[in-house]
Amino acid sequence: MKVIDNLEMGAYSRVSTVEMRRDLDRIYSLFPILAERRKNRAGALSGGQQQMLAIGRALMSPMNKLYYERADYSVVVKNRAPPPKAWRWEIYRAGNVNPIKQSSVYFDTTAAARRAGKEALNELLNKLFA
Repeated sequence: MKVIDNLEMGAYSRVSTVEMRRDLDRIYSLFPILAERRKNRAGALSGGQQQMLAIGRALMSPMNKLYYERADYSVVVKNRAPPPKAWRWEIYRAGNVNPIKQSSVYFDTTAAARRAGKEALNELLNKLFA
């Protein structure tokens, strides 16, 4: 299957071809390499280009939100208070020793801190990639 075919598959449930063409142009503006390689086989793309294609195909569908988990970000829960123990979350980007964001609130359990940290990471990624 070609790159263009993959992107059009993401919009299979759409009725309006005008909207589809508009979104296709938006995808090509976000990922210019896909525009250059639109007639090539998708399997011949590099790994990063295939990720761009997967994101582009998801953005072509009529939906409200796209959740994309990135392996280069992590949520770490640390005990940062003396007894009684309390935990807080910190978000790290791969290769960084300092957190890029941390909670100002302490949690009673590690599970609660981890859950809040994952929500904060989703918010951060949505802002970065909106």
